[in-house]
Amino acid sequence: TVYSDATTDNPGSLGGAYGMRASYFAALPVREGDVLIIGDETVHGGEWHELLHSPRVKNRGDGWGLNSSEMAIVAQELPLILGGCSQTGYPEQIFFYNGAKEVSDTSTAIADMMTAYRANVATAQNLAPTTAIRLLPVIPGVASAEILSRARAFNDSLRAFADATEGVEFVDCYDNFYP
Repeated sequence: TVYSDATTDNPGSLGGAYGMRASYFAALPVREGDVLIIGDETVHGGEWHELLHSPRVKNRGDGWGLNSSEMAIVAQELPLILGGCSQTGYPEQIFFYNGAKEVSDTSTAIADMMTAYRANVATAQNLAPTTAIRLLPVIPGVASAEILSRARAFNDSLRAFADATEGVEFVDCYDNFYP
């Protein structure tokens, strides 16, 4: 391992695999000019620095398995991910990909999902005030018509939120793929 024993002692309030990832997030550097991609297993599973041809791109995804982590997990990780950047420089951009678990849980209201998402964006803006925030649409994967409809409604809500919020942009990389 490249991490000292001390770095694995800061999982926030997360346990298990999430706590392990959060510990590393607290130890991994964030520097001025970096581009962070924060989210669930879709983010965790990508070698984004290679796909986007930039060593500045840093993966801060967690979870294993389809729709594994929820927005509440990201809320607990954000202070660990961004906690030290005021000393090392703020990232240039943060891309959020989160909400697939909540979209798949049909008992969760879209309005409640947006409340949680807004809170995560506000936390990121507070911890990294000069950083541009980019919101990525949820890609529901193989899903029922109901889940596809919920994904579209959630993504539309993300777009409206971004349009109404300074420093936040919706990056539509999915809309053309809806059936």
